[in-house]
Amino acid sequence: MLNPNIISFFELSRRAFPDPSVRIVLITNGLLLLKQKAPFFKAVLDNNITVSPTKYPDMDWNKIEQYVESFGVTLKYFTDTDFRSGSVSNKNERVSGKYPLHLDGKCSLTPFDSYSRCGVSNGACGVMRNGRLYPCGIIAGIHHFNNYFNQNLPVTSHDYMDIYKVANCKEILEYIAKPHPFCKYCDVAGRVASLGEYRKTTRDISEWT
Repeated sequence: MLNPNIISFFELSRRAFPDPSVRIVLITNGLLLLKQKAPFFKAVLDNNITVSPTKYPDMDWNKIEQYVESFGVTLKYFTDTDFRSGSVSNKNERVSGKYPLHLDGKCSLTPFDSYSRCGVSNGACGVMRNGRLYPCGIIAGIHHFNNYFNQNLPVTSHDYMDIYKVANCKEILEYIAKPHPFCKYCDVAGRVASLGEYRKTTRDISEWT
């Protein structure tokens, strides 16, 4: 919702997938929902968009729900489990998890095995950034990790697609259906989906290794 063109995203997405049974979901942390005006919610309704916030603690969700519902929109809270099963929930709160990295790139799994067992790759969580399509948010955002912790986990030209050089949809599908060089840094076998109650980061590298 930081993007001023978000209403256009709704319209273009529904134009590309006009079948109303195709679910188009806006996943958000919900921080900006109270700042949205009538045109935003009208576009949500007109284009059959599901607004799915992650239910973080310490937010007044009753106030947010009442505001959103005043425009005729009902929130469907996001959880990883519900999203992957194709359903949504109104009760699940955010919990903390861990997605560790192998800083030396010596993962116990092969890149193919890491990719095959990864829930955020396989085309499930592609991220667009600066004209590049990344197979997952970890690769797209690793520069923040590198800068903060003075690391150098490399992203190669084989870890993303330049969208301006893509010939057709088939090329994209073939790209996201295979592992990428960066996969060797992800400790997929060591991932923990839930560490229990949600807690804020301590900004220590141990949270990522």
